[in-house]
Amino acid sequence: MNRLIALGLVLVVFVVGVTVGVFGTHVFYAKRISDPGKMAEFMSAVALRRLDRTLDLSDAQRIEIEAVLADARHDVLVVRRETEPRMVAILDHTHDRIAAVLTEEQRREFDRIRERMRRNLSLGEDGDRPKG
Repeated sequence: MNRLIALGLVLVVFVVGVTVGVFGTHVFYAKRISDPGKMAEFMSAVALRRLDRTLDLSDAQRIEIEAVLADARHDVLVVRRETEPRMVAILDHTHDRIAAVLTEEQRREFDRIRERMRRNLSLGEDGDRPKG
């Protein structure tokens, strides 16, 4: 009986750990993904740390690589601005197809979700996320 209780406790701790880990990861990346500039900065920092650790970069190399990564972030945001209208059209078409399968009540909730996603993903005129 004691073994069964111990096994049950281990299982509960495991499930709670996985749940907290998944939720924490979701929150972490959701905040980064909602602002592509921040996500790009984060990924650049990760890449630079890995290169520095693996290649033992000098201070001068680190500075030059930081500049290269900053240029790449800028280029990626330019491409994102250029392709965003097409991506939005694809998402709108996908959402319309999903909505066609839903009941009226489900569709109302889906529309609220869709609007929230649209607000979170839209870029301002200068490529920055709307504030607020």
